Amino acid sequence: MSGGDIKLVGACGIYCGSCDVYVAHRTDDLEKKAKIAEDISKQFGKEIKPEQIICDGCNGEDSLCWGKNCLVRVCVKEKGVTACFECNEYPCKKLKELGWAKLNELEEMKRLGISQWLAAKSKT
Repeated sequence: MSGGDIKLVGACGIYCGSCDVYVAHRTDDLEKKAKIAEDISKQFGKEIKPEQIICDGCNGEDSLCWGKNCLVRVCVKEKGVTACFECNEYPCKKLKELGWAKLNELEEMKRLGISQWLAAKSKT
């Protein structure tokens, strides 16, 4: 795919290349991983260790995906599409119920196409 790596297309409209978890993993920034783990542990009341901060992008290998159990990501995988906007049910009730803040990004992805959206995001 020209313009960027398909692994960096988040099912929900996030650009994984700007995600703290992805960046910390790719750069092996141990300090950043520790901070992310601490923040997530506090947020969810469950201990997360810095070595668990691993991600190769939402469309990367499942074992390397931080959000492999994300409801949106799982749904997209089941539907056989790359991002929500490609589904014939988009925008579905499930996505709306989640109050997903990335609907604008999904609309931009739909308007530009994934290739052009990735190209634009990889430049920022």
